[in-house]
Amino acid sequence: MYKKYGFSLIEVSIASLLIMLGVTGYVTLQSEYVVADANINLRNLALHLAQEKLTDLVYFQQLSHIPGAISYQNIATNLGGTIASGERDVIISSVLNLQTYDTQWQVENLYYVDTTFNGIADSWVKDGVTFFSYCYTSKCRS
Repeated sequence: MYKKYGFSLIEVSIASLLIMLGVTGYVTLQSEYVVADANINLRNLALHLAQEKLTDLVYFQQLSHIPGAISYQNIATNLGGTIASGERDVIISSVLNLQTYDTQWQVENLYYVDTTFNGIADSWVKDGVTFFSYCYTSKCRS
């Protein structure tokens, strides 16, 4: 009988196809990782800018507005703090990789109130939000 040594052309083609599919999947996955890493770096930079502004807003010298002094009342506007609001250009690695961030903020009035009426404040409530139900009959009281 005839003895067969080596691989046939079909076997080599199938093995090459499987290797090619595996390498293509790996390269695609690597490119996704690179894009995800870049997005994470941009989000981290945005978080750093936000933390920097919050730290800036924490320190104020006056409660009411006095020209030339950082006051608590200016926090509600985009004038509060020493870091100005608006667009900030950040160079990440080179001039070609310039990112622009827009820093603005909004203030809401919150009050720490007693929602269970036991004499102890227990919840933060927005200004104008009703946190208890109105009841004018004795059936509502326990």
